[in-house]
Amino acid sequence: MANGQPFNPRALTAASYRYPLGTRLLVSHGQKNVYVFVTDRGPAKRLGRDIDLSEEAFKQLSNLGVGVITVNIKQIK
Repeated sequence: MANGQPFNPRALTAASYRYPLGTRLLVSHGQKNVYVFVTDRGPAKRLGRDIDLSEEAFKQLSNLGVGVITVNIKQIK
């Protein structure tokens, strides 16, 4: 990852070009929430998305089979 650590799909992390590395975010989908740290750059800007969640973070918000969901993102100081 861009932060120098190996990627762990079970960690509550995210990739984003919009937020600086190390930023803590509250990501919400419906009534479900998860806190993640930005540890990498991505997703590819051509995809038009602001964030890619680790597998574990995504599982806390939705079924993995869905693939892509709309989320609300709040930067935590």
